[in-house]
Amino acid sequence: MPINYKYDEIKNILFGSIEGRVTIEDLRRALVGITESGDYPADVRALWDLRKLDFTLIDSKFGEQLVALRKRNTKRGNARIAIIAETDLSFGMSRMYEMLSDGLPQQIMVFRDYSRGEAWLLDKR
Repeated sequence: MPINYKYDEIKNILFGSIEGRVTIEDLRRALVGITESGDYPADVRALWDLRKLDFTLIDSKFGEQLVALRKRNTKRGNARIAIIAETDLSFGMSRMYEMLSDGLPQQIMVFRDYSRGEAWLLDKR
């Protein structure tokens, strides 16, 4: 599967990465895995590294499907989610997803720089 994640207990952050092509079903399985794990809280802060994700098949419909998936799975609660996307295409599509997510309880921010995304997650404000 192109989705991998690992929990950092010290930082209390779930570090995830997505590589290559991904489907909504791949993302659904990952979301269930995250929310059903007993290794960390279901609403754990998460940093998603999308620098190796293939965005050629991702469009607004894909973003809408992902938001609908998140609406059906409420276990993520008020989690903070940082998305790392470097290229203009990946950054633009990720920002569109951030805007589509408006109204959901999770707070999402998109960054081009990995360390800034992590710093935002660790900020206590």
